[in-house]
Amino acid sequence: MMLPFVRDERASLPRPLRRPLAPEASLAGVPAALRERVGKNLVSTAFPYAQFLQSDGRCRPVELELVELENARWLVVLCPSLGGRVLRIYDHRWRRELLLPPPLLRQGVVGLAGAWFVGGVEFNAFRWGHNIHGSSRLETRRLQLRDGTPAVEFGACDELFDCSWQVSVALGEEQVFFRVELANHGDRPQPDYWWTNLAVPAHRHIRVMGAPGPVLHHGMFRVGYQHDVWPRLHGRDWSRWPEHHEIASAYLYENHSDFFGYVDERDGFALVHQADATVCRGRKLWSIGAGFRDIFSDRLLETAGTSYLELQSGLNPMQVEAGRLQPGERRAWTESIGAVALPESANSTDYASLFARYEKTASAAMRSEYCARKNAEAWRADADQRIVAADPRVALSSRIVRMPQTVTSAEVASAVERGWVAGDAWRRKLGALLAAKQLAAAGRLALAAAKLDAGETEDAIASLRELARGNDAAAGWAAYLAGLYTNERPMLERSMALLPGRVEPWLAFDQLLAVERQHGERAALWQRAPAAWRERDDVRVAQAAGAHARGEWELARHWLEAPLLTIPEGAPTPWLCYRETFVAEAFARLRDGDEEGAAALLFRAGQAMPQFGMGRDEAGWGADLIYYRWRLALKSGRQLEAALLLEQGMQLDAYAGGFAAAYLAWLAQEAAHPSAPARLAKLREWDRDTGEGARGFTPLRAAVVDALSAGDMTRWHQLRDDPVFSFRADFELSLPRPTPRAR
Repeated sequence: MMLPFVRDERASLPRPLRRPLAPEASLAGVPAALRERVGKNLVSTAFPYAQFLQSDGRCRPVELELVELENARWLVVLCPSLGGRVLRIYDHRWRRELLLPPPLLRQGVVGLAGAWFVGGVEFNAFRWGHNIHGSSRLETRRLQLRDGTPAVEFGACDELFDCSWQVSVALGEEQVFFRVELANHGDRPQPDYWWTNLAVPAHRHIRVMGAPGPVLHHGMFRVGYQHDVWPRLHGRDWSRWPEHHEIASAYLYENHSDFFGYVDERDGFALVHQADATVCRGRKLWSIGAGFRDIFSDRLLETAGTSYLELQSGLNPMQVEAGRLQPGERRAWTESIGAVALPESANSTDYASLFARYEKTASAAMRSEYCARKNAEAWRADADQRIVAADPRVALSSRIVRMPQTVTSAEVASAVERGWVAGDAWRRKLGALLAAKQLAAAGRLALAAAKLDAGETEDAIASLRELARGNDAAAGWAAYLAGLYTNERPMLERSMALLPGRVEPWLAFDQLLAVERQHGERAALWQRAPAAWRERDDVRVAQAAGAHARGEWELARHWLEAPLLTIPEGAPTPWLCYRETFVAEAFARLRDGDEEGAAALLFRAGQAMPQFGMGRDEAGWGADLIYYRWRLALKSGRQLEAALLLEQGMQLDAYAGGFAAAYLAWLAQEAAHPSAPARLAKLREWDRDTGEGARGFTPLRAAVVDALSAGDMTRWHQLRDDPVFSFRADFELSLPRPTPRAR
């Protein structure tokens, strides 16, 4: 059973990539020695590959090709049609699944490829944000290694980087082996980004086994980091799953052990991932928390199933950095997954001794066999046979990277008709055809898109303007891309006329109208759109944003009340927009003298909103609502309610980089609470640590901090143009701030 998603060739838009991701919003709490590494050499985009974004939300039986390897100890099942995802590793000796096997593929829009599911082992190469080939069928071959061991090999090329990745799987007596190889076939250095992600079960008896040492971690709803010593995060023992009080990523960036995994306290069963720590230097724990199942697990797992953790191993110490794979360089290494039994109880308070026991037991059982399979010679094959063919686009990517001379003009035309292309090999191929006057309009469009992607904006825009003079689909897409980059109304209007069956130009035009604050015109735009489009998730979000901006809050909530299956799970904007409709309407009721109605709306703003994904923090971000409800209770003379709200707020200790902490400090200051100076000091310390650039990523927080620390309302004036918080800004600027109260 699967929740399928539909491929959309044109959905992944080009954008300049040849620069590292901006790290300014992520440096709070990062030690000085690590700051230059955060964001280094990272690329995060789906371009030019198709994304799987649209779904009707109905699960149905889907037939997928599976490949099985089995011996007396292990059964391994992998799926070439899901990017080579390993779905099962079953241990016959223990009669136990080592991973979290997904019996139902409840996909969500999580990864770069769009559709993504929880479970098994996922291999991620070159791009930050899950496997770009995660919904594609990869060529898979059966190997016969020279020592007689059968193996399976799969992989793909990434045409954006002229690079390839490959994984070979073989079974041993004590472990399952993965041989990984990255290769740069081009003439430029490229990111050496690689992470092997294991999804494992999480329950109250699970303990995570990682080498004690420095750990840098951040929560899903924080723009900065915290530095601790594993296994203690936030003063809790995070080796124990019940202590996971938030969604968090934790990097053991000075890992010195080859072993990483978990142990079940009930019987001592331990999963062991093994990789040479001098090669694969990174280990990471990703947890959805022990109390967030209603937000993430219930969207992507069996409703009655267990929760899960991701145990990850990477080439670089942290997932927010990458090194360089030099031109012509090939890099290969061996990883393995096995299972052992700890000889003594795993329920120990001495974590260092427990991990030492885990490491010693794993080494005794697995080390010699691992060393025999560690080197390239052990993976030489005498024969191989293709058993699964790659998707046409994946196969063509391989050829344009490895053998560009074999790609014909007809194949070029077919490729560009299906979507964009990118990377140096494609640009050389298209440029040669253009010089030979053998490139049709669709090919010239693809070349312009590739130039946009490479940052050659001026040349690309000139080509797009020329192409947009035509009257075919290529002209429509050219006008669309030019309009995106130049914010020109005529270009986007022309693209809408020339691409009547595509929604992308309409969404781009809606965004342009939003920037121009033409919110009435936005309503008219969607009224004349095809009725079926108005029910699309992305169009519903656009309509809701326009309705909110016009003060039509009931209508905005109408568009956002049903689940948004095709909106990325980590996107907070739809939830913030929905939530802010209640806050904005409450302020409108206050202006009309309806204090009771305003109080009810502020209460509703804090209710659970299950239609949205994990891109929200309903517990932490409710502090602003407590603040406004406290102000309203005081104004209405409800002293007991105000006192209870104050005590509730003062029990919270929110992350200093979020607006929850800013509102709690505001509440403490106006109530003359003794914690006010310490709260304000934490806010100022975070500001000093991150610098002015990072404050721009949290404009609401910055507005509150400036107001409560210096009485400066400048940022509130700037928020009047914010698409979500404009009504809040108008309200704050219309009223004098309350004076501090004596306790």
